[in-house]
Amino acid sequence: MENFLNIGNTSVKNINKLHNDVFIKMENENPTGSIKDRSVWYMVKDILESSKTENKSVHFVIASSGNAGISLAYLCKILNHKCTIFVSKDIEDPKYRILKKLEAQVIKCSGETSTLPGGWVYESLKFYNELGPINKHYIDQFDNELNIEAHYASTAPEIFSYFKKQSKPLDYIFLGIGSGGTAVGIQKYIDEHNYPTKVIICDPIGGIIYDSYYGHDAEYIDHNIEAISDSFIPNNVDNLNQFYEVIRMSDSIVHDGRTQLLKDAQVLSGDVASFVYASMIEYIKSHNLKDKTMLLLNTEEGFR
Repeated sequence: MENFLNIGNTSVKNINKLHNDVFIKMENENPTGSIKDRSVWYMVKDILESSKTENKSVHFVIASSGNAGISLAYLCKILNHKCTIFVSKDIEDPKYRILKKLEAQVIKCSGETSTLPGGWVYESLKFYNELGPINKHYIDQFDNELNIEAHYASTAPEIFSYFKKQSKPLDYIFLGIGSGGTAVGIQKYIDEHNYPTKVIICDPIGGIIYDSYYGHDAEYIDHNIEAISDSFIPNNVDNLNQFYEVIRMSDSIVHDGRTQLLKDAQVLSGDVASFVYASMIEYIKSHNLKDKTMLLLNTEEGFR
């Protein structure tokens, strides 16, 4: 099944910032406006290409903070399949409205912890197991090799192909961790090609990635950066130590990051890219970095 949806091959913009060469890859250019189109298409395509689902309608179920659900709902609308999306009660209204416009079944969950009763991950699995003997598939984006493969096979090669053409070494990539597919897929590609690029993970205060990375007791406290740093480490991330460093910042820097990115690159960014950009700027200052080449991803459009 070919990629007839024109997913991927997103552009890269250059931002000269604080004596460094900063670039942003515009993943908002994907069909539904987010990087999740890459991984969800990889996972759905694999299911639909299997003999068991050929020419049959499938009921897909997913737990999502919004973007992966939108990608799935978009694909189901085009390919005539059904989907049920489990989301947090705190889902941003624009994402919820997009899901409803795509005619997905959307279930808001009121639980404070996603993996416990009442939480969107827990309830999605419970719903799926109770669906009965129908042609159904659960899209587990948090524990799925195809999620990682999507970024290993598409996102990472696009990144390093771009910098090879620019004759520039890429020193740093700054990322958040949501499902873990993007970060692990890119890190895997870096490791297999022996690139010296350092992956810096940006974690909001309240998330558990920072403490887990440094071996501290990790207690999740709710924060305002939707789509990254939930109350659990996804199984896609089997080893946090594969990354060069994890840094921790307050979620309050999102507004400054969004404003600064708009001024510096004329990019209207979502919360994750805004948080990562502000974190990157603080990292540059605190480490007195100069003449380095670094990249972040605009993982979603800023209207969400």
